[in-house]
Amino acid sequence: MDVEPSIATLVSVLTACARKGDLCTGKGIHGVIERRFKLDLVLGNAMLDMYVKNGCLYEAKKIFDELPTRDIVSWTIMITGLVQSDHPKESLELFSMMRTLGISPDAIILTSVLSACASLGTLDFGTWVHEYINQRGIKWDIHIGTAIVDMYAKCGCIEMALQIFYNMPQRNTFTWNALLCGLAMHGLAHEALNLFEVMLISGVKPNEVTFLAIMTACGHSGLVNEGRKCFNNMSSQLHNLLPKLEHYGCMIDLFCRAGLLEEAVELTRTMPMKPDVLIWGVILNACRTVGNVELSHHIQDYILELDPEDSGVFVLLSNISATNERWSDVTRLRRLMKDRGVKKAPGSSVIEVDGNAHEFVVGDISHLQTEEIYEVLNLINSVYHECHLMHPL
Repeated sequence: MDVEPSIATLVSVLTACARKGDLCTGKGIHGVIERRFKLDLVLGNAMLDMYVKNGCLYEAKKIFDELPTRDIVSWTIMITGLVQSDHPKESLELFSMMRTLGISPDAIILTSVLSACASLGTLDFGTWVHEYINQRGIKWDIHIGTAIVDMYAKCGCIEMALQIFYNMPQRNTFTWNALLCGLAMHGLAHEALNLFEVMLISGVKPNEVTFLAIMTACGHSGLVNEGRKCFNNMSSQLHNLLPKLEHYGCMIDLFCRAGLLEEAVELTRTMPMKPDVLIWGVILNACRTVGNVELSHHIQDYILELDPEDSGVFVLLSNISATNERWSDVTRLRRLMKDRGVKKAPGSSVIEVDGNAHEFVVGDISHLQTEEIYEVLNLINSVYHECHLMHPL
């Protein structure tokens, strides 16, 4: 530009940086603003949005704290960004701060808060949001309805999720997916399959998430034929969806759970993409279960070539080597962990007390006000920690 940029110009460029994910240019604009302009609400919100959408939460929080004034847009950007960046606990804390300041949330913020409740399993908080929406007469749209269905389904209140689902005047693919994922999460495979058939009859087009939910449900219930049929139908002319790494991983997990190790290995070999460390870990765990030592040795080399950072993979490899009394391999694996800076993650649990989410880790003594709960959860975490589970509770 051969003229001095205005605030409107800078806001437009920051918006483009947010949508494109161009953090470098966004930081450059930030520098221009600091040198030539006084930070106001409009520029602050634009910078806040740019940093949040680029995953720079530290910078975003710094700007949020420095804003001379905040409006509902500022709070919406920050709370929604925390949820989308997988920081649900922090988003609920910020939402509570917002309510303490007397600011009334809008539908967008409430939708994000419901998603955070679904991630954490904080049913009391989610139920409060549901009641708040009804009491304040906030108009239900398909986004709020889907978020409420998702929250109840993931918190285990399947009946309530179904009730809200069927009372919604409009439902889209995301609404169906929310309920299907909840059913799959809680092992209700037959219910998920029946609902999937109703979805198809209703003319709603499934997407990749839909099929992943059905395959997950089949995997948890050992429905091999149904899972195989779903996987094949996904890429048929009717749906024309290409399976991704997650779908292949789900099918391989299904075969391994059912003891079909050869079929799992064959699918791994014919995948159009390279299997990741998690897929090899699933097969390796199946090798340990069925006692296939030869194949487990083969897989170890593949996994180590991938340079994994997941401590659970190293622990699994070490346990298999120890079971077969290959102590030199155990020593080598532990040395590799040390050299690569891989540390075993402690088990953790999240529980809701008086509407607040509390996280407990092994050896945690920061929740003395809930001493009895702490003792029980610490015992559970210790058991899982000793059992070397790949994924913490």
